[in-house]
Amino acid sequence: MDAGWVVGWPSFAMVCSLWLIPAWLGKSSWHVPGDVWSLVRAARAVSAGALGYMYEAGPFTGLPLCPMLMAPFVAFGDAHRFTEAFPTKTPEPTMWLLVAPVGTILGASTLLTGPRLLKSLGGRVGHDLAAGALRPVLAVLSLGPIFLWAHFEDGLALGLLLGGLAIHARGRAARGALWIGIAICAKQWAAVAVPFVVLGAPPGDRRRALAAALVPPAILAGFVLAVDWAHASSNLLSPPVYGHLGRVSPWAGSGASASAMRSGTLVVAVVAALLTRQRAPDVRVAALGVCMALRTFVELALFPYYLAPALAVLLVASVRTGRFYLTVGSGAIATTLFWVGKGEVWWWPAECAAVAATTVPAMLVALRTDASSQI
Repeated sequence: MDAGWVVGWPSFAMVCSLWLIPAWLGKSSWHVPGDVWSLVRAARAVSAGALGYMYEAGPFTGLPLCPMLMAPFVAFGDAHRFTEAFPTKTPEPTMWLLVAPVGTILGASTLLTGPRLLKSLGGRVGHDLAAGALRPVLAVLSLGPIFLWAHFEDGLALGLLLGGLAIHARGRAARGALWIGIAICAKQWAAVAVPFVVLGAPPGDRRRALAAALVPPAILAGFVLAVDWAHASSNLLSPPVYGHLGRVSPWAGSGASASAMRSGTLVVAVVAALLTRQRAPDVRVAALGVCMALRTFVELALFPYYLAPALAVLLVASVRTGRFYLTVGSGAIATTLFWVGKGEVWWWPAECAAVAATTVPAMLVALRTDASSQI
């Protein structure tokens, strides 16, 4: 069953990219998101032995894990003269046939680790219909960051984060924290889980959990920043906002940087982790999902795929409350709103209300008073 999802879903995604989406849009070219070429250029630098200079190649804003995994495939494509759609537009870039299946399979790890997290939380999982629907809903959710925008690093980070939470919930604090650390090596937003896996660990394991979560990303980030501070610091610490492509927030003109606004989420996560450190694992997961949803309220420019990580965690938490379909419905509304009402004054209040509705089941878990046991 698991192998079928890992192979079948990426295969379906490729069919969508090469035939179904072009036919629907009336295009003669493949559907290839432009963002993928920044990842390809970063992977090309890694394959050439220039890991420290990968940010000079383009506006890639994640840590180097995904380019490192993609490097052998990009090197193979270069050796066999596979074509790209950058800088010259190409209707059928053959490099896409290499990187898309690999990236989609990496992101498909979410379809394995999401249900395993639900199982690891244990307790009352009597909502069979909702539990059975979790994987298909996660599959649809993964189409956004993984395929429509080709942010394979986000899908990889989400799969690792859910897996780390599942391991942590089974009492393996340091190992679960290591998975979270590797997730951060794919995309920095996964750092919001660090307070939960560290403070939620038994007191004797907290130092090891902290080291496991922070050392891997610290090594990678420290290396690229030390080698090429000018480009690495620009991409990692002061990433471009791209407000003309997303939904610009009402507070974008406040003068605050994107990194400063995102750090506020980490502060809230630390407080929430302190308050839930002696609660059951499902309470901490629910609180984490709520903290991840706060990204909607701190980003200077918002894109649909920004919602996917928080929605995935909130979906798992909502299965246990019997309100899974409330999260699905409100999450669908929050995502659909991106295609309507651009520039309208009502858009941001409506989006924030829809995102807030997705957190209701998780909030019910977090406020529960019968879950005081630690791992």
